[in-house]
Amino acid sequence: MYARLIVPITAGLLLAGTATHAQYYQTDFPADEFRSRHAKVFEQIGATGVATEFQLDAAARYVFLVNDARLEGYRSITASGTENINNMHYVRNTSTLKEGDLVLMDFAPDYRYYVSDIGRVWPVNGKYTAQQRQLLQFVLEFHRAVLSRIRPGVTAMQIHDEARQAMEPVFSRTRFSKPIYEQAARTLVQNGGGVFSHTVGMAVHDVGSYRGGPLEPGQVFSVDPQLWVREENLYLRFEDTVVVTASGVENFTDFIPMELDDMEKLVLEKGVVQKTPPVPASAIRKDLARR
Repeated sequence: MYARLIVPITAGLLLAGTATHAQYYQTDFPADEFRSRHAKVFEQIGATGVATEFQLDAAARYVFLVNDARLEGYRSITASGTENINNMHYVRNTSTLKEGDLVLMDFAPDYRYYVSDIGRVWPVNGKYTAQQRQLLQFVLEFHRAVLSRIRPGVTAMQIHDEARQAMEPVFSRTRFSKPIYEQAARTLVQNGGGVFSHTVGMAVHDVGSYRGGPLEPGQVFSVDPQLWVREENLYLRFEDTVVVTASGVENFTDFIPMELDDMEKLVLEKGVVQKTPPVPASAIRKDLARR
């Protein structure tokens, strides 16, 4: 009962203070420092040569901490393979990475009491299959269509309508390998697939809403288009945290690669797990046997 009373009041205060909220994000918050420090996450993680999801998780935690974050903004989703990725908020992070699988990693640091929300999908072996590339490229096209149209004075619904129209040429030039893929893509564009997601601030799912009227400068939220192919349990997404500015939009998480070619190149580089590999289980057993 008390939560029902307090949350709307808190949300209203937060929205009333969006100018201050935006000022912190855009002027007081060390955005360039945040970007330069935490761009190192993908540079240091790598994927080829990493054995498990929890090793990727550990690499991210290391980079967050060593670059002055308080730790994670939320428990990471480090999901590999169709079954784990399809579990939207998978947090076990215990599976072994397998050849041919994708990895979905949704994670971000808590940096000076503010958080962000980032999601990327990459291939375990450093090379997307033709099918993976086709679907992910479409999600990226829709992501760009929405992001490029965010601006103050219009509603999220109006932006979605504009992006829907802009995607028609993409449908015309895309040759989907299966009818169910085209249907899934059309459902994404028609319904939005959660592209206008939750607010972000001092919590990753912060209080407040921005969808009740025209967008205003200072509103911070997640852009997160999600494509489902339910017949094959496929679930694909790319997520960024953005702020509405006086003239348009700023993507706080654009320092993380999103283009598929760039993701492939980055994943093939050696990261912290390859440079400091875990102690082999056989060595641990030998050490225990000597005691």
